[in-house]
Formats: sequence, C-alpha cells, structure tokens
Amino acid sequence: LPDLILMDIALPGMDGLTLTRKLKAEERTRGIRIVALTAFAMKGDDQKAFDAGCDGYITKPVDTRKLTDLVAGFLARASGQSPRSRMKILVIEDSTVDIKLSTLILSTTGHDVSAVEAAEQVFGAIKEDRPQLILLDLDLPGMDGLAMLRKLKAGPDTRDIYVVAITFYPEQYSKAAALAAGCDAYLLKPLDTRELSDPLTAVAEEAERSTGRRKKGPMNILIVDDTLVNLKLLRAQLESEGHAVFEAHDGMDALTLLECQPVDAVISDILMPKMDGYRLCLEIRKQARLRDLPIIIYTSTYISPGDEKLALDMGADKYLKKPASVETLVAALHEVSARPHAALQPKALQESEVLKEYNERLVSKLKEKNTELQTQTEALRASEERYRLLFERAPDVIFALAPSGVVTSLNHAFEIITGWPPAQWLGRHFQDLLHPDDQTRSGELFQLVLGGERVPIFKLRMRTVAVGFRDVEFTGFSSALSGGRIEVQGIGRDITERLQAQEELLRLNAELEERVHQRTAELEFANQQLEAFSYSVSHDLRSPLSSIDGFGNLLSKEIGASAVSDRGKHYLARIRAGVVQMGELIDALLSLAQVSRTSLCWEDVDLSALAETVLAGYREREPDRVAQLAIQPGMVVHGDPSLLRQVLDNLLGNAWKFSGQQPQIHISFGRESGPNGEARYVLRDKGAGFDMAYSEKLFGAFQRLHTKSEFAGTGIGLATVQRIVTRHGGRIWAESTPGEGATFYFTLGSPPA
Repeated sequence: LPDLILMDIALPGMDGLTLTRKLKAEERTRGIRIVALTAFAMKGDDQKAFDAGCDGYITKPVDTRKLTDLVAGFLARASGQSPRSRMKILVIEDSTVDIKLSTLILSTTGHDVSAVEAAEQVFGAIKEDRPQLILLDLDLPGMDGLAMLRKLKAGPDTRDIYVVAITFYPEQYSKAAALAAGCDAYLLKPLDTRELSDPLTAVAEEAERSTGRRKKGPMNILIVDDTLVNLKLLRAQLESEGHAVFEAHDGMDALTLLECQPVDAVISDILMPKMDGYRLCLEIRKQARLRDLPIIIYTSTYISPGDEKLALDMGADKYLKKPASVETLVAALHEVSARPHAALQPKALQESEVLKEYNERLVSKLKEKNTELQTQTEALRASEERYRLLFERAPDVIFALAPSGVVTSLNHAFEIITGWPPAQWLGRHFQDLLHPDDQTRSGELFQLVLGGERVPIFKLRMRTVAVGFRDVEFTGFSSALSGGRIEVQGIGRDITERLQAQEELLRLNAELEERVHQRTAELEFANQQLEAFSYSVSHDLRSPLSSIDGFGNLLSKEIGASAVSDRGKHYLARIRAGVVQMGELIDALLSLAQVSRTSLCWEDVDLSALAETVLAGYREREPDRVAQLAIQPGMVVHGDPSLLRQVLDNLLGNAWKFSGQQPQIHISFGRESGPNGEARYVLRDKGAGFDMAYSEKLFGAFQRLHTKSEFAGTGIGLATVQRIVTRHGGRIWAESTPGEGATFYFTLGSPPA
C-alpha cells in the first residue's frame, strides 16, 4: 500500500471527495494519507476536503519546487514526526576557503547559508536576515571572537541565537573560555561534517522546546481581508511557498473559522466590516487556546506609528505595511512562529484602556478617511467637469451607442454639423441618420466594432437639417461599462470641405495637365519652326552668299592687272570680308540653335583634361606667344562631353583672345567651394577686362563690349556658354575691371533622376 495519495478532486465517474470517503471507510486503506488537489478552489472547499477525510489540501497549479517539502510535511504529520527544518545559518569567518567549505557542507544538507568576513558587518547582516545559528570564527580581524561572543549574548535581539565557536588555535581560544563567553558549542578546525550535525540538531530541539509552537515545513495560515483581490494575491504568494491557506472576510468570520479549524498563524487586515483587525487581535488573545497564536497585521490604511503601537498593544506579533514581497511575508511568518508570544504589558491587559485607545484611533482614522473621501470627491467632480467641457467643446462629433444601435450620447459638435439638437436624436437608431446607400455597410461595421474588432477609419454620409448630406469620417470601439454593460463609443469628423478641396485640386491638376499638353504642343511647333528656319539659314542664305563670294573672287582676278583704282579694289575687299562675316554669323546662329535642341548625354567628363587640350591647340596656332597657364588637375564632373567642350572652347578662347595685347598671357582654371558648399568652377585671365556697368549684356546674343577693330568675334560665344550651363542645371556669372582681366564663375547641377 502507498504511504500517501495525491488525488485530484475532479475525477470522471466519481469525484475525489467521494472516493476519499470510501478509502477512509475501509479498514485496509483508512491509514493511507490522502492529499486533495484542485484547480477550481472556492471558499470552503478546503474544509469540505478535510470533512471528507483528506489529510491535506493543495490548489493547482502545483509548484514542483515545493512539492517535495509538502509531501514530506504530510508524511511527517502522519507519523507524528516533524520534517527536517531548513535553517538560516550565518558564517562569521575571514578565511575565504573556510567560508566556501562551510557553505558547501551546510547547503548540501538543505540549509540557507550566508557569510560575513569582518566583525563590523555582523550586526548589519543579522538585522537584515536574522539567523537561527551562527558559526563564529574566534580569530577575527578587528575584534577577537570572544569579544564578539559576549556582544552577541548581551544584545536583547541576538542573545537567543545559537552560536557555535570554531577555531584553529585551541591554545589561544580554549573551550572553557569560549563557553564562559556564551557560546553554545565549540568545534575545532578543520570542521568534521559529523560534528556539525549535533549543533544543528540542538538548535532545532531547543527551538521546539522553547516555543512549543514552532512550525517546520508547510503551515496552515488564515488570511483575513474584506478585499477579494488582496485575498487572491496573498493566497497565491503563500501557496507558492507550500503553505495551506484559509480565508475569512472580516474578524467575525475569522473567529468562527478558528473554532473548528486549527491554524498556525493569522495574517489580518485592519479596516473590515463587522469586526476589524484590532478587535480580532484582542478577541484572539482573550481565548486561552488561541493566546499564543502568531498574528501579523497587514495594512495599507493604518500606517502611522500610533497605529502600529495600538496593533502591538492589542496583541499582534508583527506589523507590516502593504504591499510586501512574498519574501517579507514568509520571513515575518518564520519570525513570529520562531519566538514565544510576548506577554502583554499591564496597561495592555486593562481592556477598558485598550478599548479607549482603540476607539480614539478609530475615530481619528474615520476623520482621515472622511477628509480623504471629500478630497477625492472634489477631485472627481473637477475631473468630471473637465471631461464635460472637453466633450461639449470638441470640434468632432463624440457619440455612444447601445448594443441595439440606439444613440445614447451626443455632443454639441453634432448640432454644428447636422443642424439638429443632440437631444432630438437620443433614443433613435443611428442608421436613421445615414444615407440609405450607407445603412447596410454601417450595420456590418457596427457589429464588428461591437464584437471587439479593430476597424480602420471609414466614411459615411450623414443627414443634415438642410435636406442634404455631409461626408463624415468615423472611428469606433466597444467599451465595457459597470454592471457588465457594453456600448460602442466613437468619434466622427466632418470631411466635406476636405473632400471638396481634394476634388478641386484634382480638377486643377487635370486642367494643369491639359495646359502642359497645350504648351508642349506649342513648343514642339516652335521647335519645328526653328528647324525650318535653321534649314533656311543653312541653305537659302548660304546660296547667295556663295554666289557673291565666287563672283567677287572672279572679279578680283579679272581686275587684278587692270588699271582699277585702289579705292575700287578696297570696295571689292570689303564686299568679300562682309560675305565671310555673314557666313560666320550663320554658323554661330546654327550652333546656338543646336545647343537648345540637342538632348544631353550624361557621363563623367574630365574638365582638367579638356582645358589642357583646348589650350594646347591655341599654343600650336600661336607658338610665339608667351603664356603662363595653371589648370587644377582632377576636376571630373557629370555632363555632356561635347557641350562642355564648347563651354571651355569659348571661355578659354576669350581669355586667350582678350589677353592678346598683353606681353604675357596669364590664364588659370580651377574649382572652389561657394558659401553654401556648392562646387563652382573659376576661370581667370589678366586680359582687357570689361566694364561691369554693361555686365547684363555679357551673355546676350550678338552683344559685344569691345569693338571689332579691337577684338574679332561674332558675339554668340558667351550666349552659347550660358545656354549650355543652364541646360546642365547650373548658372554662370562674371566679375571684371577694365585693363585688369576678367573672372568667370560657373556651376553645374546634377543629372535628372
């Protein structure tokens, strides 16, 4: 037969309590200990289990870490023995090796071991976590162990702790001297694990004898609180430590339960109906069989020093403020269970004085509560007023709907949008407000929101007094109210003007596209006309010029040896020079037109190399000219190679040409950063320069700032340069002083995406 049965109460075919009664009724199985398990614990279920014959009661889920201790406790109670306690032990030792050895020996036997290495740390460690046994090395730095012993045994809070003196120097610290100083046992290093068992057993037995009520292993704990959440939280905390928990909702319920159910400790709130925690302590202490029952007052309301004093005067053993960790609760339980209940002081035994203090404290607390409630009421009233103002002044419609779809709340924005007072639509179905074509869809969306689903913002058309509709954007969500009621709440925003603006914008965009289409057609027609003009210039104008030039040449040969005057020959030369100039102008016009029509071919272009090539050509044509040229290397840009070649041809050609009257040519070309970090390219010369007063004519077609007799040219070059730079997304400008040269700046943009 088994020694113990763990039985689930909810069994198919027969519940666990009925099976327990049958097992306890039969002679062969009645001696088996049975522990009930349940995942559906309700108030009073534990008592039903004990009434059926169960020896223990555990709620699911079961903490497997505590299950071994729980089973050991039930078996120990069944055999009339106590399970072995888990003891808190403090090791006072300055040797790291000995600390590790002691901790290893004691931890492997299930004890909770902590250690300090210096005398000044001892009392702080004891205050933080009071041990049941101390292993004290007598050879300590800063204070010898015998002095520490005397100090421990002299202190009211430490004199009852069992102290084992250990030493490696018996001639210096004898057993007689250690016992005279107050130690309870004396051991020599190195420690023998068998010798340690005697002091441990002695501590356990002494504690059993001295208190008569010390609880080892799981305890039966009564928690008294009128708040269901607090009861559940405490039950979960204590059951996680393996304790059995019983519940009462006030002091009267607790006293009734204590008449039939033995418990090992009580944890009680103070502020409860029928009987509060103060009076419960006093009533428990009046009963002889409950006088030594450990009581912990656990409160979040009575938290002043006077409240704590009254609780202790009433008979409580410990006073804790909510919330406390499970470690704090368990430590308090162990503390009050490990020491005998302190005898009540003479004053506390006089019930009339205690009740007087109790009544005064109760009246004071009621006044505090009344003031607190008044403050909370005022705060709530102010909060409701702020919400009301926000609700009424919101620019959007705020509404609430019952599950049936009936309107239960509307704010003032509804009247602004529709023209109807909100009261006129309260109690009516929301779909009556909508366009007939939107009612089916709105009903489907309402059911989704009512079911708790998140629905994206949706648009519906809402009626107005003016026999029209407004476009309104809605969002909604379901909300659980008190009493289990559910309603749909939401916000509606009038977007009629926004939609009209969007439609107007679409209309304007369409109109703009049409205008662009027309302008594109006009531009294409203009380009066709320009191509026709270019063809006419290149063919129709060139033919008569060629005839004039040809016949002029023949005439020149004809009269070369005749007696024509010098004036006649000069006129003929002027005619032929005009023809040549007209040809150059035609070529320049065609070049300018081609720049505007040619599509750009974007690629990497080395401006430094192009400049070197252009200037090398000028040097070859005029090798006798003295020139000092400075070209910055590595100027690579992204653009059209042939057009950028024209830019440098014109700019460098002008710099060479307008430096012709100087004894030495100075030309430099480089790159620098502008004020906004933009790269700009700079070409400088020390030639003739120009007057900045006429700078606006500089880049115009056929505009010349010098006479033809001074410098040859058509006046088209800089106009061509400006068009090419502009087509590359850049700009060009110049600075100059007459007789001191000119500086040209230009930038280049990025290629189109």
